[in-house]
Amino acid sequence: TQEKLYIAIGTIALGQKQDGLQNLQDILSTLTHPSRFGVIRGGVLESAELLARYPAQFPGIDQALAMLKQTLQ
Repeated sequence: TQEKLYIAIGTIALGQKQDGLQNLQDILSTLTHPSRFGVIRGGVLESAELLARYPAQFPGIDQALAMLKQTLQ
């Protein structure tokens, strides 16, 4: 699952915003128990935060970051 999250973030970073956001939503919808949230905190969240420093270069990354953070709440 963590690898799939990285792929979704990478897809967004490569300019395929809609595909990446849809893949991310599909993956996050399977994380139904807090015990599985470690896959987000294991570097995926940090990677999205880093990319979100440059939202003009990575359209959609701000939405992805918001989705990740919402899942953790």
